[in-house]
Amino acid sequence: MPSEISREQLEKVIHRAAELQFAQGEKQHNLEADEVLRIAEEVGLEGRHVRQALAEMRADAMLPARSRFLWPGHSRDHSPAPV
Repeated sequence: MPSEISREQLEKVIHRAAELQFAQGEKQHNLEADEVLRIAEEVGLEGRHVRQALAEMRADAMLPARSRFLWPGHSRDHSPAPV
């Protein structure tokens, strides 16, 4: 295993580990915002960025699905929007 991983690899590892855990029927539990901040800081993310991401996620959750795109071809999470 490499001693260093990129940001992209970190995102993939965390996403895949969560998939594996919950696919095995393990109980899913929600995290408090404070827990998310603590975990993020442990992997080197600044609290202000995590708080902004949480706020964006909450704002997106309040919008109808069709309103979540900022402009054609892009969504708030910066992934390509379905065409």
